[in-house]
Amino acid sequence: MQQQTSQEELTRQRDRTEEYLAADPTNKKLLTRAIELNLALSNPAGAEPHAAAAVAAFPQDPMIVCLQAHVFAAQQRWSDAAPVYAALLSQISDPDLAFSLATCQFWLGQHQAALDTMAPFEHAPDLPAATVTLLVRANHHVGKTARAIELIEQHEARLSADPVFLAAASLAYADSNKGAEALRLSEAALAHGARPIEALVVSATLCLENADADGALAQFQEALALNPQEGRIWNGLGMANLLKRDFPAAGQQLERATELMPSNIANWTLLGWCRLMHNQPAEADAAFARALELDPDMSETHGSIAFIAALRGERGVAEAALQRALRLNPQSVTGTMTRMALDGKLNDLEQFRSTTLKATAGRTNLFGVDFNVVAERVLDAAYPAAHPEQ
Repeated sequence: MQQQTSQEELTRQRDRTEEYLAADPTNKKLLTRAIELNLALSNPAGAEPHAAAAVAAFPQDPMIVCLQAHVFAAQQRWSDAAPVYAALLSQISDPDLAFSLATCQFWLGQHQAALDTMAPFEHAPDLPAATVTLLVRANHHVGKTARAIELIEQHEARLSADPVFLAAASLAYADSNKGAEALRLSEAALAHGARPIEALVVSATLCLENADADGALAQFQEALALNPQEGRIWNGLGMANLLKRDFPAAGQQLERATELMPSNIANWTLLGWCRLMHNQPAEADAAFARALELDPDMSETHGSIAFIAALRGERGVAEAALQRALRLNPQSVTGTMTRMALDGKLNDLEQFRSTTLKATAGRTNLFGVDFNVVAERVLDAAYPAAHPEQ
């Protein structure tokens, strides 16, 4: 109720300010107030004409120029806001300006640039939660997970009530194969009542690890509503539906994952296995071929191609691909599966399963969770595809 009253009061102040502004359209104080109130009301569209009018009237005023950049950022017009912030930052060394520019760079996919922008300020002991979260995310994206975790450990006690920070931290831990820490932080983030996307992804991933496909689907769907352009969410949906043996749905979701992350080999490989399990060998071939184009030295891709050939009875093709897989990695999982298929051991499901799971011990999938659980379900699904009579 208190927040509703506050919103009502802000709206009243905004409307009154705009009434005054109509009579005095170049009044700097009124223009500034109108912009700030509209932004506080999450109404950047309402702030935009006031920002344009203010810049036209006071083009040399850095505060006015910065307010227009804030309007662009609120509209997620990152490429419009970034050069404005950069120009201001070149004149004024300010951590808030740096954070605003780094935020634009982060959402433009310029993660290292965001870190470079924040470098002069990142060691301050009292960094705001939003700044620490940005640094954790950017370091995570560029593969500097050790630095991300260092930041988490440095600031966690102070920011333990901030769900967005906790969520970003949970994902960094998950991708560092620190499952217990990831679970602890994701649960803490969700316990606050907020539903930050990283915490949902981590929680859903842990559902996958525990073979809880329905739980994973529910949380990945919730995350998808927050960001439908995130490839790893589509990948997670596909994996969950693989566990449910809903191959048509899994195929569509994994295809979307490859569209959003076209250079991610794991997506193409998983799509290939999905197509194989859906009895679409030509489509499986195409997916594995694409994975091979991305990295011709990936042993599991050669092993997957070998396994398909073995299932088809194309022994020569299978042997050649198997040799390449084992030359690249003598412990290749799919190579192990292919050798068993070529040796006629595919008829013994339990032996096939136990040998394959032994080969996958300690492996991780795209999310950094134990591969054994996923592998077992994939084998469960793959077996009837290989032996439809059973």
